[in-house]
Amino acid sequence: MTTAHLEPVAGILRVFSDGKQFGEKYDWSCVVRWLSPTVVELCGAVSAPTPAQWRAIRNVLEAAGVERAEFERRCGANKGRHVILRKS
Repeated sequence: MTTAHLEPVAGILRVFSDGKQFGEKYDWSCVVRWLSPTVVELCGAVSAPTPAQWRAIRNVLEAAGVERAEFERRCGANKGRHVILRKS
């Protein structure tokens, strides 16, 4: 019998204000693209997250088993690749 396997390679990360949860209005979002089982790239964000949002992002990624998260900034003076989560 012919079989198939679906490998999830992308998701949406949403960040909510205190007291809000999934299904309610979110404050920040981006696309998460898996580069390997433990490495992701964040892309498609409209703005930079606040420090509190960064903490929430790192927490949810670590809970998902992510060891490295990076993004590429393409505007302004900070062009280049940035790492926001790196576990040794």
